[in-house]
Amino acid sequence: MKIAVTGATGQMGSNVIEKARERGLEVPVAVDRQEAVEKNSDIQSDEKLEDLIRECDVDAIIDFTTPEATLNYLQAASNTDTPIVIGTTGFTDKQTEALHETSEDVAILKASNFSPAVRVLMELAQEASDKLEDYDIEITETHHNRKKDAPSGTAKEMLQRVKETRKDT
Repeated sequence: MKIAVTGATGQMGSNVIEKARERGLEVPVAVDRQEAVEKNSDIQSDEKLEDLIRECDVDAIIDFTTPEATLNYLQAASNTDTPIVIGTTGFTDKQTEALHETSEDVAILKASNFSPAVRVLMELAQEASDKLEDYDIEITETHHNRKKDAPSGTAKEMLQRVKETRKDT
């Protein structure tokens, strides 16, 4: 399988590249913003993403960037009919609507957190909120100092699940 990684110089992008290669996947396309590319010669400008996807016959795009960048990469995915995995969070309602519209034309897998442990934690929070209906629930979180969206997409999704379980909130 051949993948394209956006935000390739970032923490998640570089981790995705490393782990993909460890698992035997090809990463012929690794892109980032021009200013990030200038510091790393192995990474190409994201302005070339669409051409690189076609040239390298990429099977999927993996994106952990910013909402604005993701929407640009989503356009490239749509134009090349390439599935995209999105781990970016912090979308506005209008941006989320654009994601939903594009999903009618191209396969999109989007999650606020891809950790199996966090998925289980969300299920447990939902179960607890259902069983402890008279209890007050508060979700707090702590992150590293480079975290761009606070509260995080993970916290927002957990809160949404609790609200869905507690139909009265």
